[in-house]
Amino acid sequence: MVESTSPVEEVTEKDSKGTRDRWCSEIKIYQKDFQKWHEDCRKIKRRYRNETGHESDSDFVKKTVRFPVLWSNTEILKPSMYARKPNAEIALRNKRNKDPLARIASDTWESSLRYEVDSYDFNGVMTSVVLDYLLYGRGTARDFYVPQFSEGQVVSENATCKYICHEDFLHGSGRYWDEVKWVGFRSFLTRDELKARFGPELGKKIPLEQAPKGYLDGGDEKRREDFFKKAIIHEIWDKDSLRVYWVCEGHDDLLDVKEDPLGLRGFFPCPKPLYATLTNDCLRPVPDYLIYKEQALELDRQTTRISRLTDALKVAGCYDASIGNMNNILKQADGDFVPIHNWSQFASDGGLEGAMVFVPIKEVAEVLIQLYQARSTTLQDIYEITGISDVIRGASDPGETAKAQQIKGQYANLRLSARQGAVQDFARDLIAIKGEIIAEHFSPDTIRATSGYDYLQGANAQDPNEFNSIIELLHNDPLRSYAIDVETDSTIALDDQAQKESLNEYLGTVGGFLDKAVQTIQFAPALAPYVK
Repeated sequence: MVESTSPVEEVTEKDSKGTRDRWCSEIKIYQKDFQKWHEDCRKIKRRYRNETGHESDSDFVKKTVRFPVLWSNTEILKPSMYARKPNAEIALRNKRNKDPLARIASDTWESSLRYEVDSYDFNGVMTSVVLDYLLYGRGTARDFYVPQFSEGQVVSENATCKYICHEDFLHGSGRYWDEVKWVGFRSFLTRDELKARFGPELGKKIPLEQAPKGYLDGGDEKRREDFFKKAIIHEIWDKDSLRVYWVCEGHDDLLDVKEDPLGLRGFFPCPKPLYATLTNDCLRPVPDYLIYKEQALELDRQTTRISRLTDALKVAGCYDASIGNMNNILKQADGDFVPIHNWSQFASDGGLEGAMVFVPIKEVAEVLIQLYQARSTTLQDIYEITGISDVIRGASDPGETAKAQQIKGQYANLRLSARQGAVQDFARDLIAIKGEIIAEHFSPDTIRATSGYDYLQGANAQDPNEFNSIIELLHNDPLRSYAIDVETDSTIALDDQAQKESLNEYLGTVGGFLDKAVQTIQFAPALAPYVK
């Protein structure tokens, strides 16, 4: 990425040591503050993956039959939050601006931005961010400027973004996001990557502290080589100093420091994280699962009891051992008979009813019915808490009217609309940073090629002054005169039937207006310009 393509800057030993100690302390403060949240996230991950028998689980939990309600709720909400790649739009802030150059500049910038969004798996990034958002309450991604060099010259440029694991993102203290003064990104680098990034001399001094689980167990010294081990590097973006620092807690000195590499308006290379439940005095999110955790555990207890009682719900009993062949009676196929010696004596003793007694299952069946009802009630409580209505889950009551189902759908949309808007805002901000990178760092040749400027409507490809003016316009202040937005609902899976009904309603309204307009013009031709 951009930070790995430029040389390491010189820093004095005093400044290096003091700065390194300061940032290591900041990292430890964050880790202590978010330790409980990270522990909860690991438990939620195991729950979502249905991993049982973990060493930290109690014996009861290991024997519990789980109802996968977390997985079910998450899979229902994921397509509701994000389903399609967004349509990036760049438009003039002043809609009355009639300057043709400004409009061509916005079209050029928009085309280049859309090209960059389509040049990699943007959907994959957003899907991972939304999954973290639904599971852990926070999803994060960041943008990069990636130039490729050949003989000291830039031969290609890309503005890409990357999903950041919830465990690899950290930030300064603050009650709300505007108070955050720094953000950090944790990465794991091999020895070769360290040498390529920080130089051969410094790269070989950085300790490799991370290894696969169980890698260092045993006495095989060959397994202790550097091949599978990595260094833990923290990249800190400090808004106060407008600098980026690279530190390793196992190394005594600062690894690198750079002045503002991207020159972004908000400095940070990432938008505000996609947060779920927050309060106004803390940036430690509350995962959705913790909100209905007690109901989910009750659901597990009920499912476990149902499983055990179902095993007990079977035909079993005892019989008179003095009567031969009794054990084979229940094993016979249809039409088969078992001979009974001494039939007259057998019949006088009460026959089968007198020789065989079944374990009663009526009580077990009644308890099972009550448990199934109780579990349905608990499940409905969870759906009430999460706002997942019957309509979203595809379930409906045949006795309900269409109006009742419509009301349910509208209620669900009210609950989900705020979250859908948050996902759209995050995608917009992520794309806006990408747009800044294009305008600030891309060469004119790259912008011309990625935007297809020569083929844009209204562009004069034969006039070099026009394109140079566009580049100057973008480089001066890329966001002052333009607004970057994501087309409304472009990230959400649409209901085809609702879309058709909306289109029909629109066409009916337009058709009615045209009829009235024609009649108005016939009686008063002078009103034609106003009708137009």
